[in-house]
Amino acid sequence: MNVDKINDVKSGYDKLNEVVEKIVRAYTKDLDKIIVDTRDKLNKKLLTSAELQKVIIEIPLAIYFVNTELERIILKENIAKELSKVKYNEIISRTSGTVATKTAEAESGTVDERMVEYLYKTTSNRIKSKIDTLEELLNSCKKVLTLRISELELEGGDNY
Repeated sequence: MNVDKINDVKSGYDKLNEVVEKIVRAYTKDLDKIIVDTRDKLNKKLLTSAELQKVIIEIPLAIYFVNTELERIILKENIAKELSKVKYNEIISRTSGTVATKTAEAESGTVDERMVEYLYKTTSNRIKSKIDTLEELLNSCKKVLTLRISELELEGGDNY
C-alpha cells in the first residue's frame, strides 16, 4: 500500500471537507439549533406539548429557507459539472494522439473542475440529509402530540 497516495487522499479530503463544512454550517445553523434544542429537552424530559407545537411550526419554516439555499447550491453544482465537461472536451479536441492519450490528458486537465463539482455535490447531499432528518423529527413530533391529545381525550381532559 502506498502511504503517499493515502496522504494525498487525506489532504484532498481535508481541504474539500473544510469548505463543505463551512458552507453547510452557514446554511443549516437554524436546522442544527432545532435538532440540538429538541434533543436536549427530550433528554431532560422537558418536551411539553407546547414545545412540540413550537417545533412542529419551526421545522417547516426553517426547511423553507434552507431549501432556497439548497437550490442555489444545486445550481452551482450543475454549472460546475457543465464547466468541467466543456474544459474536458476542449482538451480532447486540442490534444493529438490516441484516444487513451486524449482521455488521460483531459482527465488530468480537469481535476480542479471536478473537485469543485464534488464540493457542491457533497454540500447538497449533506444539506439534504439534514432536511430529511428534520422531516423525520417533524413527523415524530406530530405523532407524539397526537398521542398526547388522544390520551387526554380518553381521560376526559382537554388541556394539552
